[in-house]
Amino acid sequence: MMKNKEHLTQEGLQQIVSLRALSNKGLSDKLKVAFPDIIPAQRPLIVNQVIKDPNWIAGFTSGDGNFMIQIQKSSTKAGHRVWLRFKISQHSRDLILLKSFIDYFGCGNAYISKNWILFKIISDKVITMKSPKMFGNIGFSIPIIHSSFKPKRPGLNFLTNSLNFYRFYSTTPNPIVPVKIYKNTDILKKAIIMENKSKSGIYLWRNNVNGNTYMGSIIDLGTRFRNYFNFNYISDPKNKMLISKALIKYGYSNFSLEILEYCDPQTCIKREQYFLDQFKPIYNLNKTAGSRLGSKHSIETLAKLKSLRLSQEARDHLSAWHKGKFFRRKHELRCQKLKQLVITQCLVRWSPKELENLQKK
Repeated sequence: MMKNKEHLTQEGLQQIVSLRALSNKGLSDKLKVAFPDIIPAQRPLIVNQVIKDPNWIAGFTSGDGNFMIQIQKSSTKAGHRVWLRFKISQHSRDLILLKSFIDYFGCGNAYISKNWILFKIISDKVITMKSPKMFGNIGFSIPIIHSSFKPKRPGLNFLTNSLNFYRFYSTTPNPIVPVKIYKNTDILKKAIIMENKSKSGIYLWRNNVNGNTYMGSIIDLGTRFRNYFNFNYISDPKNKMLISKALIKYGYSNFSLEILEYCDPQTCIKREQYFLDQFKPIYNLNKTAGSRLGSKHSIETLAKLKSLRLSQEARDHLSAWHKGKFFRRKHELRCQKLKQLVITQCLVRWSPKELENLQKK
């Protein structure tokens, strides 16, 4: 319709409003007044609503599902209980679809209200979705909910860490999707360096064994990655970075590298800070982008720096040395100019052999 510019005609506009009336909320009051004769388009009736593709269910639950951590007081010794729950809410016309989730996952219940239906999982089971395309960074089996161990309040750390680790299927309004992902950096070293040569951006190292991450930014990603793949660089005793030690311990084959964003060199620090606040990487000792950029020395450090001033005798020696160096250079330049002037003035009167001898001096 848009390609053929039918939306610019009266009939096309009527059809667009008709499709809008088909939505769950229908037309707004203003549109109803402006288009009183609109008949909603017919919604296609799908008789066999069986979930056949796990990739579809993975995308659907990522977009419309959400997790909750619930704490409830109890008469037990701990005084409370903790649950991790998962739910999806849809319009009541999708009752058949949400009920099919019960058979697909093998648990859960559907709760019907006036205009909507809620699918909720509160049973003590582990549900898995086998979807390598949607969750390739995590694995083939993705836990949605696990409450069989009935964790107490200390177990909240476990639950929240699990949710952060499986952030790729969270329902964040603006999910972070990397520009590039290198899953096995051991066999992709050359490609990583060449494809990111002379490019500035934000990168993320991900430990595929424990999920820990490290984030950084640089104006030349190719040079930075070349250093990471240099064993002498990461094994240098002066290198105190946790990511360097982790690369040596686990090996490159157990690390994936993600390019979160390519950006201008002037905005690298600002963008890195944004991603640091989102991911909170474990391997980053300094959670402020730019390292010591903008930081101030302590009073003790300033006192030490002031005490390192040179003595008057040492300053006099340095001053004399620099002055002598300056005058020596100035004298050499003056001699060269004078020599060139003599050669130019005597070019006519002197023989070629005499000029050659003069230039050698």
